[in-house]
Amino acid sequence: MRGGRWSEERRATREAVTWLHLLLQERGPLSTPAIIEALQGAGRKVRVHELQRALRRRAR
Repeated sequence: MRGGRWSEERRATREAVTWLHLLLQERGPLSTPAIIEALQGAGRKVRVHELQRALRRRAR
C-alpha cells in the first residue's frame, strides 16, 4: 500500500508557501529583508526555496 499523497517535508513546504503568499496578499509588496523579518518575527525558518515558490505563486 502506498503512503499519503504528501510527504511531511512537502506538506511543511506547502504550508510555508501558503503562509508567505497570504502575508504578501495582506501586506502588499515587501522587500526581501522585510519578508525575512516577518518570517523571523513569526518564529518561522527562512528557506530560500519556499520564498521563491511564494513569489512565483504571487506573480500568477
